[in-house]
Amino acid sequence: MPPTNLGWIQPEDRTPYQIELDQQIQSRMPVFAISGRYDEPTSKQALLYKFIKDHKPFYQQTGSCVGCGLGMALWCLESVEVHQLGQLEDPICPFWLLPYGKSREIGGLLGRGEGSFGSAAIEAIQKFGVLPSNHPDVPQVKVTDDSLVWGEKAELDWSDGQKISDKFLSPAKKHLVKSSARLHSWTDCKASLINGYPITCASNWGGKMNPPIQGNPAILLNTRVTTWGHQMSCLGWADHPEFGDIFWIQNSWGASHGTSPGHYQEPAGGFWIKASEMDWICRTGEVFSLSNFAGFPAQKLDWFI
Repeated sequence: MPPTNLGWIQPEDRTPYQIELDQQIQSRMPVFAISGRYDEPTSKQALLYKFIKDHKPFYQQTGSCVGCGLGMALWCLESVEVHQLGQLEDPICPFWLLPYGKSREIGGLLGRGEGSFGSAAIEAIQKFGVLPSNHPDVPQVKVTDDSLVWGEKAELDWSDGQKISDKFLSPAKKHLVKSSARLHSWTDCKASLINGYPITCASNWGGKMNPPIQGNPAILLNTRVTTWGHQMSCLGWADHPEFGDIFWIQNSWGASHGTSPGHYQEPAGGFWIKASEMDWICRTGEVFSLSNFAGFPAQKLDWFI
């Protein structure tokens, strides 16, 4: 079963202040467009999750899905950037509780609590940044059932954005995301992933808790059957011989929620969806691409995809 409180504040549940804030934040975002010419990879896949070394899913313990969905996309973004620049170090999993807490403050959610929304999280990561999770003074992550867990206490403590000390905020500002844009269709998502830009996505899309393995090659394929009010991340695209365009959705309910057969070397804790499902999420929810450039220049990533 999913957590009782998933944590994405849906548009119909937002205050007038939050509605106006969301509109203001999105009005400052660039229109999503890849600048420069690019071709689809000959491999017919863009599996950005393969960049993340020692990938483990998050396992949220409170209504912190906005932080988890943002944090996994950030981890992927950092990993892509390191490899594109030819750097040797491996990116450290981001301490997503910091921008999650600041997103709540930005959204007028003061004090300890649960929940936030997508544009407030984007504003937080562009204004306040993030710390690596191995910072000595932040709560240390534990590995439980092959998932990364900070625990209920840490999630609630850091949900109070006003109480996050300057000793954390000052170094976090060295790690700001430069650009983010709203994606409006599955074709936007495909272009984003092919060029190395991971996605955080929130909507009322709710899939099967135990989706079937289908197709040739076999994949864990999910479909919408209910509502979750949930934020996750989208880290991969492939042109499947049977299902056409499919997208990898990384969840934050631990490793046990989703194990694909491995044809695409998928990590634990996620599932594939068809283009029509991704399009529904884009049309009805909040889907944002992340870039560490000014805008979204075309990138050639054929060597890994």
